Amino acid sequence: MSARTETQITSDLMSNHSFGPEAAAKRERRVEPKPLTIVSGYQILRGNYPPPVFLFENLIHNGVTILAGRPKVGKSWLALQIAIGAALGQPALGRFYCPKPHGVLYFALEESEGRTHNWQKRFITAGAPNAIFTDNIGMVYDLEPLSRGGVEQIDAALSAKQYGLVIIDTFLRAQGGIRKPKNGDPLQEDYESIKPLQQLAQKHKTAILLIHHSRKMGAEYALDQIAGTTGLTASSDSNWTLNRTAQGVTLTIQGRDMADAEWSLRFEQDDPLTFGWSVAGTADEARTSGERRAVLDVLRENGGLMKPAEIATALGRNRATVRGLLARMRSDALICSENGDYRLPK
Repeated sequence: MSARTETQITSDLMSNHSFGPEAAAKRERRVEPKPLTIVSGYQILRGNYPPPVFLFENLIHNGVTILAGRPKVGKSWLALQIAIGAALGQPALGRFYCPKPHGVLYFALEESEGRTHNWQKRFITAGAPNAIFTDNIGMVYDLEPLSRGGVEQIDAALSAKQYGLVIIDTFLRAQGGIRKPKNGDPLQEDYESIKPLQQLAQKHKTAILLIHHSRKMGAEYALDQIAGTTGLTASSDSNWTLNRTAQGVTLTIQGRDMADAEWSLRFEQDDPLTFGWSVAGTADEARTSGERRAVLDVLRENGGLMKPAEIATALGRNRATVRGLLARMRSDALICSENGDYRLPK
């Protein structure tokens, strides 16, 4: 090997590895990483951290909440009732206490002013004063896509006037329709789509309610019913799903700063003073009531004594579960028993 060749090899090695003048210059230019801010557990324990501010107790607080449901299930009407409750300072759904009236900024992106006029007239007829709708609820029917100026529009409106509640109906319309990124990560895209709204909620100390769609295919876990990836539900503060089941309509609530809950709702349409959704009880209570009605129907159709196994077969239920249900119904005097068999009271 010639001396020239060895010199060339040595030069190549020095330029390509972590030694030599070029490498030294690179090391001098290297930016040191930003040091971590480490807070001890004791500091956090002794610190003063204000709790979330609830507009309606145990229902909605400052931050981003997603309300999802299938088309025509009643999610927009539910959002409207919450808006009116916030504006009036009255309980939502007849159950959730509202400490004081709040200004509401309502983005009705899928309806017209004429439709708003109609529901205003209905609630005013029911006794709500005109000033509540003209002063406490601001309606908006057009919004730039959130990623192309819409967030800035909302920010400007919240800076000009304090609104305790912002409702966007629907989140998909506010985004500008279905996005199909060519090379993006859908989960990251969904997560980032909520982030600017989270920042707005924190900046203006307001609650933002996003009306969204649920999947066409059902899912056992409530969060999996919400359309999109888990990036949406992971980034929001609370997630609600509105479902219609054999037992009726249920509202499932899951959030970071409140206990999970599942409520049974009923829709009142005969009395104008209570028109709309109201809480009938917990979903467990509704399911239990449905099971009890089914037992009573089976006994009524049979017209006589039935064994627990026969009732379980007629209901298509587990025998042990039905025996427990029958014992509770007997304790509540809904049914009678004779030698272990059951019948309706005479």
